[in-house]
Amino acid sequence: MSQMITEEMLAFLKGQDFLRLGQSINKGNWQSVVMGCRRMQNRCKELGMNDFIKDLQRLQDAAMHRETTACKQILAGIVVKRVNLLKKAAEV
Repeated sequence: MSQMITEEMLAFLKGQDFLRLGQSINKGNWQSVVMGCRRMQNRCKELGMNDFIKDLQRLQDAAMHRETTACKQILAGIVVKRVNLLKKAAEV
């Protein structure tokens, strides 16, 4: 993502949605994971954060198949992107 990070994007990246996804995966609450992914995908579309949409779709698909390990790996990749963007925003 080469564009500037807006305040709305920063608020989304700092939000609790990512933590909630991890908790839901650990608890095996698959419906919550799927719904959380959908909600986050919609928010990413609104904010123009297209880098996350594909990963969230992959996470949603893995959750629909109840693949705990795959979900954790995909979420780890999403979190790395999130942290890198937060670091980039802090540098500016």
